[in-house]
Amino acid sequence: MKRKRYLTVVVLFILLAVIFSGCGDTKNTNADPTPKATATPSVATPTAVPATEAPATAAEPTLATTVKYVICDVLNVRAEPVFSGTDNIIGSCVYGELIDVVETGEDYYKILWFEDGYDYAYVNSGVAYTSEEDPDKMESAPLSTADPNGPTTTMWILSVTRLRSEPKFVGTENIICELPAGETIEVLEEASNYYVVKWPEAEGQLAYITNDPTLVSRTDPNLATPASEAPAT
Repeated sequence: MKRKRYLTVVVLFILLAVIFSGCGDTKNTNADPTPKATATPSVATPTAVPATEAPATAAEPTLATTVKYVICDVLNVRAEPVFSGTDNIIGSCVYGELIDVVETGEDYYKILWFEDGYDYAYVNSGVAYTSEEDPDKMESAPLSTADPNGPTTTMWILSVTRLRSEPKFVGTENIICELPAGETIEVLEEASNYYVVKWPEAEGQLAYITNDPTLVSRTDPNLATPASEAPAT
């Protein structure tokens, strides 16, 4: 009898264990079967700050220019193409220096001028002042064979002009003298860029002077119609 009770108790324990085990495996049918996405932390993208624009610098202009050499001792550079007086002189160029010509006028060259920044300026375009040929390599033209006692044409000096012993108008080695404004010369022959004249203080000798119209005139300036002062460098 006791044995049967014992077996009965054991069977009950086994049944209870099975029942509780099933309860532990029961799934929650009310649970949301959709997996929840994991939240991605937001990352703030920095806004690009525009770079500060660099200040503009004065660049050398790209213009079509003609390079010329200064062939006089000093060539005044002016703020405007007026070659009388000194009020508009802003600088100067010296013998052998290069200038960049951007425009040619009736009696001036408009040049690039880089003193205190880029700008334009003006110089006298007379043949006595500039040349496209390096003055240190320029050769003297052949000496004239004109007859010193031949017929002459009287011309007037408009501004101080150098008389030379040979037709080379650069440097100072061949200068005979300087003729002041108002002086007259006796022209024997005219070449492409100079006049052959009588040497005023040497009988039978020839001399040479530039035929720059701003320096030498065929007309007596005292008889001409009053005009502005003759150009001077």
